[in-house]
Amino acid sequence: MNLLLTLESMKFYKIKHERFIQVAFVLLYLINLAPFLLPIGDPDFSVYMTAFEKLLTDPAGPIPMPSVGNLIMMGMVIVASAINLLVTIAYAALMVGEHAQMSGKLILKAFLKGLPQLLLLTVLMIVPLLLSSLLLMIPVLYFVSNFYLLPLLLLSDGNKLTDAMQNSIKMTKGFKIMILLQMFFLSIFLSLPESLILSFLPVSFITSVLIPQFFIVLQTFSQGRLMGIYYLFLVKKVPVMIPSKPQK
Repeated sequence: MNLLLTLESMKFYKIKHERFIQVAFVLLYLINLAPFLLPIGDPDFSVYMTAFEKLLTDPAGPIPMPSVGNLIMMGMVIVASAINLLVTIAYAALMVGEHAQMSGKLILKAFLKGLPQLLLLTVLMIVPLLLSSLLLMIPVLYFVSNFYLLPLLLLSDGNKLTDAMQNSIKMTKGFKIMILLQMFFLSIFLSLPESLILSFLPVSFITSVLIPQFFIVLQTFSQGRLMGIYYLFLVKKVPVMIPSKPQK
């Protein structure tokens, strides 16, 4: 893993549209807090978990179901997670567009043009990726490592979906393991201060919601910057802090 690359990825504020990113960070933070603040969902799953534990000891018992409030809560968290992923890709697209000296209007136009294809691919991959949990998530790792550059090839280069898939596989050749390890290392690196802060504070709304959601948003933007850096290096051949010899 490259520590310098990890540190560079955390500098998501280093972008021309700095004020836009600051506002986006706050808005995304509020979106991630919404499931816990809005009164329509129920974040308390204790009743369901207790019933589920009873089912493990007595398989003949009734199958527990989350309450309506629990289901609403789960739905809002899933929506927030989907928005986080979209923001990760959007940040990377903005970073790449700025490097190409594109105006904000042109970056947005290219993003919206390629977005339907990206959404189509996401819908098609939902079931296979969910089923991958039965295979130790290996298909997910394969998909991410091979198609890591696909979103930006669609949203920034204007590739067609099939071309973007082929180009992503080709351009990540020799770097697939490095990409996965760097993503994982960045995630772990950002979790360290979170764990340290939480260890010193008593259990409260702040430690259970406010702080974890802040670091989720920080992960979102940092992973987006990492994606942008890899794209510029592997596609545009822009020198960055990545070892010159690819991993085989």
